[in-house]
Amino acid sequence: MHAGPHPRSTVPKFVEGVGKAISWARESPRATAIARYEAISAKRQRNEDAEAVKHWKNTGIAGKGGRLSDWSCSSGSTGSPGTAS
Repeated sequence: MHAGPHPRSTVPKFVEGVGKAISWARESPRATAIARYEAISAKRQRNEDAEAVKHWKNTGIAGKGGRLSDWSCSSGSTGSPGTAS
């Protein structure tokens, strides 16, 4: 992401927006999230293939608001927390 000439105000707003989007996707029913993505894709009119969204299950982000844990940032972690890598 390029923050432009105002990184001190742009970056926090971007992070907050991404966190809200992740929280919304986690808390909303799957069908609602899929319908929203399809509506956004259709509205943009960019010839996007929305076929894959029908198979979407979740964000894949465990932390609230997308927050990363120390475990998820550790070097070489491949399994779940508390399992052998």
